[in-house]
Amino acid sequence: MMVPLVDLYELRDGVYVKTMADRNFQDFLEQDLGYTVIPASRKDQNLYGLNFLTVRSDRILAIDGVIETYKQRLQEHGVDATWMDFGALYHVTARGNARSDIFLGDGDHPQSIAAQLGLHYATVSRIIKKERDKLKNKT
Repeated sequence: MMVPLVDLYELRDGVYVKTMADRNFQDFLEQDLGYTVIPASRKDQNLYGLNFLTVRSDRILAIDGVIETYKQRLQEHGVDATWMDFGALYHVTARGNARSDIFLGDGDHPQSIAAQLGLHYATVSRIIKKERDKLKNKT
């Protein structure tokens, strides 16, 4: 497995100067910047566990459906998560190749949430497919 590396540049007298080279990315996050990296299994990643909106430090809005142990792991690290059900999805529009919007609401006053949640096109497509499959199975 390839390890991601960091090169760091600083602006000095109008010129960017490399101040760090080939630093392990996780070490950079944890040791240099003081972040805590919380592991997520492939299954939790596939269940949209990494798609969330950070409201403030240690406070997120996230898509429900991940494994309970993932929720517990976040809580153990002091993350206050609100798990949201996306079963109310009803409308998607694509705007060029840049993004798609998900709209929630009563149809007269839909509210776009894709940008706020950082959902990219592939994620939106999977969510919509999942919701459509649920609807097909109900009929």
